[in-house]
Amino acid sequence: MTVELVTGKAGTPHISSEDIGMFQGATSGFGVVRLPTAQDSYPSVTLLDANRVQVPAMHLLVDGRYVRVTSTETVRIDSGSSGRKRIDLVCVRYERNASSGVETASLSVLKGSPVSENPLAPRATGGILSGSLIAYYPIAQVTINGITPETPIMLGEQGGFGRSQKVALNFALEASNVRSIEVRSVRRTGDVVTAMLDIDFPYWNARKGEWWVIGTITDKSLWPDTKAPGPLWTTFDPYVYVYPDGKLYLQFGRDVNGFGGKWETTLVWHLKS
Repeated sequence: MTVELVTGKAGTPHISSEDIGMFQGATSGFGVVRLPTAQDSYPSVTLLDANRVQVPAMHLLVDGRYVRVTSTETVRIDSGSSGRKRIDLVCVRYERNASSGVETASLSVLKGSPVSENPLAPRATGGILSGSLIAYYPIAQVTINGITPETPIMLGEQGGFGRSQKVALNFALEASNVRSIEVRSVRRTGDVVTAMLDIDFPYWNARKGEWWVIGTITDKSLWPDTKAPGPLWTTFDPYVYVYPDGKLYLQFGRDVNGFGGKWETTLVWHLKS
């Protein structure tokens, strides 16, 4: 059958590693895609000494296959030679058993050729998408200059969070109308910004339709192209709006007596082109 409903119920096990790999590759990228930790950082390979490279706990995609290094691993590199230079590659080595189809991953080093000047990285052969039984996916390169290894350089693309970026968002506060604006999370994906905020208000009364300026985004590059709303999660039905001039407004949908406290909102807006 050439048409398969992969995420539909089939009555029997039918989802393969190839199915998941193609989906993850299509959504996050093929080749080597390094994924962020829960702390939104990308771990790096480091040198322990002239012959040992340390690979920290990390996770990544290799042509869509999800690989986890669950704890710190160490791989060895050969000693260099005085007056010679070479480049070694620290790789994820993929292997598929031809008989059983079982797939495994491990860490490996591809050794480069020593030369006097301008060394080239060795060729990483094979590929899951081409059906190779063995394939190498470089995650870092180490240049050995004479007998001294240099700081490893991470390879591959940084992915995760829909390929979004974490950005800094700061506000100039309207002190009479707000105590604080705490930024829980801000991410930018292309020209779209998503901001989760905790806003702490003093206690006051308000009338339906009233507007209160609560702050201004200080970085003009993050100002929206049009007005964008975000509900404030309270029982009073107010909305927070961010305007093209960077100002944040609070508007009430009904009369409110004794409004105040800390409340959460999520704003999503397009940036000015």
